[in-house]
Amino acid sequence: MVQYLPALLYMGVAGGLLLFNKAALSSFDFPAPTFVVLCQQAFCFLLCSFLSGGGYLSIKRPTVANLRTTAPLAISFVAYLVTGMIALQKVNVPMYTSLRRTTVMFVLVLDFILEKKHESKTVVLAVALQVLGGFIAGFNDLVGGSAEGIFWIFVYNSCTALYLIFISRLRRSTEFSSFDLLYFNSVICSPCLVLILFLTPELSALEQFDHWSEPMFFFSFFSSVVLAFFLNITIFWNTSANSPLTQQVCGQLKDVFSVLISLMIFNDYSHSILNNTGVVVGFLGSFYYAYLKVAGNKDAVGETETKNKLSNP
Repeated sequence: MVQYLPALLYMGVAGGLLLFNKAALSSFDFPAPTFVVLCQQAFCFLLCSFLSGGGYLSIKRPTVANLRTTAPLAISFVAYLVTGMIALQKVNVPMYTSLRRTTVMFVLVLDFILEKKHESKTVVLAVALQVLGGFIAGFNDLVGGSAEGIFWIFVYNSCTALYLIFISRLRRSTEFSSFDLLYFNSVICSPCLVLILFLTPELSALEQFDHWSEPMFFFSFFSSVVLAFFLNITIFWNTSANSPLTQQVCGQLKDVFSVLISLMIFNDYSHSILNNTGVVVGFLGSFYYAYLKVAGNKDAVGETETKNKLSNP
């Protein structure tokens, strides 16, 4: 039986994070996505330390051996977060969610190259629909000369796929929990993000940013920082309390509501036959993929099930 509370919390947190990130980065033209990620990691480190120190959470110590083991994951995690912020800044939410569905294609390709895994024809068909929808939705932007956003989304998708494969490997070869990985990531990532800030123009851009005192920006920024941590918690809780199947279906439902709400809040979406068709085709591919899981077609879904649930935050 489905436990509705963790499922509803995941959809609310994931959808809210997407919209607050979009509001902070795009609506207020925030010039420093790396700084957002740094604040998210700092909040994760402080909260995990507080919960662990108070005995509310059991987290392994960040020894040199543990950090060395998780370093590849942390590096891919930094790339995953930073490129995701940049991508969301460059495109509207419907386009973002549509092109993000091509992540599973990158996962399948890297799984085949690195893990020698093969998927069935039904999974390939579902993936093909998602990829086709993404390309249809982005066609006008691509030929119209505004391909930068699409480029960053595909870089983001590549980093996501690599990050997911590292997660899979660590979970098979170690006893680290999700909270251990989150904590170790924050320990390794925070210094790297500080270095990126000092090596790029973002630090000077932060000093010139004019909206720090605006309540709506502060609310969006603070919500983004807090929700990024709780997103990982709700993913863990929903998957444990229900199943990866429920987690995947919740991800698709979250996308539907995020797109509908973004169309009412933001005005950066250009309606056209190609854009709307691409978004619809991408949703159909996603729901078909989710249907394979709900139908219990384990041979069709295979190992992609546990990875694809994390590819759409």
